[in-house]
Amino acid sequence: MEYINNILATGEIGGLFARDELDEMQASLVPAMKADFPKRSPTNQNLYDYFINRVRENLHVVLCFSPVSEKFRQRAVKFPAIFGGTQMDWYMAWPKDALIAVADHFLATFEIDCTDEVKRAMVESMGVVQDGVGTACIDYFQRFRRQTYVTPASYLSFLNSYRKLYDQKRRVTVELRDRMSTGLSKLLEVRARETCPRCIDRFEWLTKQ
Repeated sequence: MEYINNILATGEIGGLFARDELDEMQASLVPAMKADFPKRSPTNQNLYDYFINRVRENLHVVLCFSPVSEKFRQRAVKFPAIFGGTQMDWYMAWPKDALIAVADHFLATFEIDCTDEVKRAMVESMGVVQDGVGTACIDYFQRFRRQTYVTPASYLSFLNSYRKLYDQKRRVTVELRDRMSTGLSKLLEVRARETCPRCIDRFEWLTKQ
């Protein structure tokens, strides 16, 4: 955070380059500076200033912070250039339609053993549930004056957890199905060899249960 603060405040980080690295970098900048400023002498200071100005013009820094914890206020106090030297965009809560669209994006190619109608209803229910959690956070603050947050990251974590849990339960179900199929195959082999009518009747009763 301190390095980023220095870049935003001055365009450089003190002591970042060793002397030999700085000399090599400045030597490579001589043709470029002569092309842009033919009358400027290629001294070390002019080359370094030329380098810093190019960094300021071409370097773009994007930072993402969450206002959930006390760290957000502490960062604003310790690193003023991060907040004073940047353009801040506040991303508010996602609308319900956006939540449904995100769930549809993450689960569109995810294989689920159900019809398209059931899958669509499940995707919509995920968006509705997440939207309801945001509403519950507002109600919680109004009733108890304690602020809680639900962030897009928590929603993405919820979708990812669903996929992992579904895969886990599906593997268990497939394993149980394979075991049952193996057992029925063995019973069919026994039935093929069995000649006792009473045993045949008992097998048919078991397979129907």
